[in-house]
Amino acid sequence: MSLSKTFYSIAIVLSLSGCAAALVPATSDPNKKLAQAYDLLSVYRPKPARQLIDESIEIFKERGDKEKLAYAYMVSTDYYRYVASEAYRQFDPSKPTWFVKPIPWQSVYGVRTERVWTAHKLAEDAYKQIIEEAIAAKDHLKASMNYQFLYLLYARNAQKPEACSALDGELEQYKLAKAAKPDLQIFYDTSKYNSPTEVVEDIRKKLKCNEL
Repeated sequence: MSLSKTFYSIAIVLSLSGCAAALVPATSDPNKKLAQAYDLLSVYRPKPARQLIDESIEIFKERGDKEKLAYAYMVSTDYYRYVASEAYRQFDPSKPTWFVKPIPWQSVYGVRTERVWTAHKLAEDAYKQIIEEAIAAKDHLKASMNYQFLYLLYARNAQKPEACSALDGELEQYKLAKAAKPDLQIFYDTSKYNSPTEVVEDIRKKLKCNEL
């Protein structure tokens, strides 16, 4: 078989496989869709990435899963950061993307555009509502975990005061959860820290929150 026929055959197989994008396995799992979106964004494939993010958002809306929906909104902020990044502006779209060096996630943090802010507001409002409802229900662990995601949202957007405030909320709610359930177990790096409190305090120290 000739090389051209081989590529044609591959294209036919991919088109019939139900893949959201070539070489990306089709999945109905919205969590996997978001992970795939990051992989695609890192190699300059924004269109299929956007499709996967939008599909995830719709699935979480239909399920009424507020926490996963908030996370999908946060992924959307990263999408707009990627497409507005210096790496994307310098990339030649006429070149194949199969063998390009992936763009590190952290390299796009801090990029802020109008579309980033729009997605950011959706995520921020969603997390704040989740936290408010969790506190009202005295579900302090849930509130603490979502303060953690709110911190990540602010940190990626280079909002230092807001990030520090979210860390304070996370720590406060964790202590309340621990007081209510002394045997509460939280995953953290035990090789570096003695408690979840130390983890948060270390992040606060690195951000120099006490200097604000």
